[in-house]
Amino acid sequence: MRLSVLRTGLWLTVTSLLPVLGDASESLSQAWTKALAADAGLAAVTLDADSARSSERAARAAQLPQLEISASYTKMADAPALSVVTPEFAFVSPRIFDDDDFVMRNAQLSLPIFAGGSLSSGVKAAAAARVAAEADERRARADLKLSVAEAYLGVLRSQRALRTAEVSVVALEAHLQDVTAMVEVHARAKTDLLASRVATAGAKQQLTRARLGVVTALGHYNRHVGEPLDRVVELEVVPPAVLEVTESSWEALQDRAVAQRGELAGLAARADSLQAASRAEFGKMLPTVAVTASYQQLENTVLDREEFTMVGVGFRWALFDGGQARHRAAALRRSSDAVRQRRNELESLVRLEVRQSQLGIEAADARVILTREAIAEANENLRITREQYAENLVTNTQVLEAIALQTAAEGQAADAAFDASLARLRLLKALGEL
Repeated sequence: MRLSVLRTGLWLTVTSLLPVLGDASESLSQAWTKALAADAGLAAVTLDADSARSSERAARAAQLPQLEISASYTKMADAPALSVVTPEFAFVSPRIFDDDDFVMRNAQLSLPIFAGGSLSSGVKAAAAARVAAEADERRARADLKLSVAEAYLGVLRSQRALRTAEVSVVALEAHLQDVTAMVEVHARAKTDLLASRVATAGAKQQLTRARLGVVTALGHYNRHVGEPLDRVVELEVVPPAVLEVTESSWEALQDRAVAQRGELAGLAARADSLQAASRAEFGKMLPTVAVTASYQQLENTVLDREEFTMVGVGFRWALFDGGQARHRAAALRRSSDAVRQRRNELESLVRLEVRQSQLGIEAADARVILTREAIAEANENLRITREQYAENLVTNTQVLEAIALQTAAEGQAADAAFDASLARLRLLKALGEL
């Protein structure tokens, strides 16, 4: 099944249904830029990614040579002397430390040669954790952009609803004037006047709710972009995002989504990280070997020199730890398997999301065409009904129904246009391309 792309004629129809704002002051791309810079949730995820990158650098640094220097000063109450007593002679040296104090300096260089794979596995675990954190950051950005787009379109939708409500009030008030004039000359029953007044009052109530809806939608949008909640701003009309995927089957689109979605990449990387951490934990049960080189200086009055250098090889093997490392490795391995199962489950949900987005686009496109025809028919129906009412050929109820039909057609047309934009944005999100 192919993706239906909105053609030029359909786009002209959509733009004719959307609100005309004149010189717009803020576009969707500008809204995204503001939201990405102001959103605290995204900032936290970004910091998590920075933390993961730092952890990876720390894991890699553990494989490099380690240089340590130290110095100390010691003051004794009474410095010792070297005393050697044998049957043949007795020897007592001067005090080992002059003035009952001494200074010690030390520099040591160590390099791990073999650590049972714990260091290399630790690097792999940290690298995979970094990939997972970056994938989470991409997902958070996409989620935020879609939320901002929904809020943005919500403002436009509420403004369009306000205009529709205003048009409905104007139409009903005009009809009320006609009915009033006809009742005054006894051309119509007073019940027509009462029904028209009730309908007009209901439309004015709807207008009040529409005004409140605009204020609420603006507050919701301003919160996303980090602006004052009571800011009033004009927004540009958002055209439906036309996707150049006419030659791609929906199976291919689903495969593309699986390859690009940050959530899937993050779970796969997190599973790899846990697997590598399991190997690192297992490596702690193996022997470790390290090469060390050191320089020491000890201030003294007895030894033949104060400076010493040495090179050595260190070996350590924890033969028994009660099974701690083995059980920790097994726990990490099971956690990795669990994350992979969650990733597989999410993949099926992603494929379903792509399919639902496709159906949403098709439904919105069909509604745009249908509502375009419905508006023309509703306008013509209202015109004819009013003329017939003036000739006493139809009832007042039929006129009120015609006005209601026209108002509903206008609202449905606007909803279809906005849904066409939102459906395409949701498909971009489902594909991991928003």
